[in-house]
Amino acid sequence: MQYQILQDALADAGAIIGAPECHGLFCGILAIANTLPVGSIQSALFSEDADFDPANMVQLTDTLEALAEAVNADLGDPNFEFSMLLADDDTDISLRVAELKSWCQGFLYGLGVGGLSLSSVSESSEVSEVLADISKIAQVSDSAVVSSEDNERDFFELLEFVRMSALYIQEFYRGDAAEVGDSMPH
Repeated sequence: MQYQILQDALADAGAIIGAPECHGLFCGILAIANTLPVGSIQSALFSEDADFDPANMVQLTDTLEALAEAVNADLGDPNFEFSMLLADDDTDISLRVAELKSWCQGFLYGLGVGGLSLSSVSESSEVSEVLADISKIAQVSDSAVVSSEDNERDFFELLEFVRMSALYIQEFYRGDAAEVGDSMPH
């Protein structure tokens, strides 16, 4: 799935979220569940008083179906080739931080929509710690980020942490939890 294709389809349909948050939403849902709850997705994408253009909705539906297939394949990739759908590396770092923040917000919301319960989180201190860290990233201020080599390196480390955390959560809840006990991202 290409960033701009999803971004354009969402904008054309009047969605209230962009590509990063939508991708995070799908990743969160599919890290926990085998299917996408259509009603929950629609309420995340559109305001209550949204006016739908049928042609744009067909395009969006096709794009979201392709996104779901891509996310399922990426999360289950045995070579850990999963990547988050964010702006390119040559985009200003403040925008990339804002998009990572949005991706994390979508991911956390998606985990809830997918059926993650507080009792299942409390069963694993590693999962609880990872979710707390992602929650902090989802709340970070992106307005004061200045482009520098140090900030680029820090951003890459955060990006990699979130990426591996998403894979860890997916493996913990949909894979063999016994195999991932020592692979929690740090």
